[in-house]
Amino acid sequence: MIKILLWDIDGTVLNFLEAEKNAIRMGFAEFSLGTCTDEMLRVYSAINEKYWQRLERGEMSKPEILVGRFREFFSRYHLPIDTAEEFNRRYQTNLGETICFNDNAFELITGLKNRVFEYAVTNGTEVAQEKKLRRSGLDRVFDGVFISERLGAEKPSRQFFDHVFAAIGNPDPDEVMIIGDSLTSDMPGGLNAGIRTCWYNPRHLALPEGMTLDYIIDDLSAVPEILDSEGTPELWDVLDSEHHLTGRRCVRGAGMAPEDYHQVVHICIFNEQGEMLIQQRTAAKKEWPSYWDVSTGGSALAGETSREAAARELYEELGIRYDFSNTEPVMTVHDRNIYDDFFALVLPVDLSGLSLQAEEVARVGWADYDTVRQMIAAGTFIPYRPGYLEVMFASRGTTGAIERYRG
Repeated sequence: MIKILLWDIDGTVLNFLEAEKNAIRMGFAEFSLGTCTDEMLRVYSAINEKYWQRLERGEMSKPEILVGRFREFFSRYHLPIDTAEEFNRRYQTNLGETICFNDNAFELITGLKNRVFEYAVTNGTEVAQEKKLRRSGLDRVFDGVFISERLGAEKPSRQFFDHVFAAIGNPDPDEVMIIGDSLTSDMPGGLNAGIRTCWYNPRHLALPEGMTLDYIIDDLSAVPEILDSEGTPELWDVLDSEHHLTGRRCVRGAGMAPEDYHQVVHICIFNEQGEMLIQQRTAAKKEWPSYWDVSTGGSALAGETSREAAARELYEELGIRYDFSNTEPVMTVHDRNIYDDFFALVLPVDLSGLSLQAEEVARVGWADYDTVRQMIAAGTFIPYRPGYLEVMFASRGTTGAIERYRG
């Protein structure tokens, strides 16, 4: 199971070459260096890659490679070498001016937030990366950002990943995967850290002999397929005591602080005779196996509203489609770490036409209030507190606590 994705930024999430080209051309204009041709850009790109590899091998420091690459580049074209240091400072700022995503990466990363925790891990400079992340909106999507300058270590060193792991709660390495384009920083870094590796290889380069990776992809859209094959945890949004989103998420089953809550829903379906559709839970259920229960219910997933969760649970367990957009819960129960919204619907349902979720629901039936009470007393129905189900039966198809009369 994969719970955490570590995303490289330059060359993976963002098209670094486009940003690089624009940043250098902006610098040429600002320093009156003339025209920077496509051929010059290709030469610079090769020089830059060589210097970053020296950094990753520990042969040079970051300040040395940042300025050294421009000194070599300027020397090649007889440009003033003494401007290299200031040119680099402007270049770092200019890098954040061009935002170009690879493979609809923003939508992909945003869409995966309800399945996994996602962090940015980058060797880029703090100035450049902060601007890129802010302008791209990624700073509001990732669960955290780890920039090598802040950590005092670079990918692929184990020290970099030790800092990351310590900050995110020391997860099981087998539940973490890094996605990156670099065979000198991202993939060796993942191997050094003992985590899963996913090489983003849109140029279809050859894998070096002796290097074994978990996944090789040429399009980021393949990431959800990997998660499907590996499995992902169920994530919940964490709410505060005022029923507001905190911006945090948690894994189902993990302990929650006393002041934290998550959203649960229950849906009670009634027929015109006032009977409730009840379901028997399968014997394989971890909680209340083989007990009878209300029509359906469950926890809201990360990113879901109460109404969205109700619609999903109703369809998943019984095969009933219902739009809850204009439906209010009859009541909300505040319990230990839980806000539980109860919906009561009157629907024409043919039990023989239902599509029961095999792993969740053993069978279904209709029962009036007295029958349900007798089942609770006999120990065959989940023992809801006295009054809860009475409210549901009395409020079916309505909202509010005051009886309204028509004269």
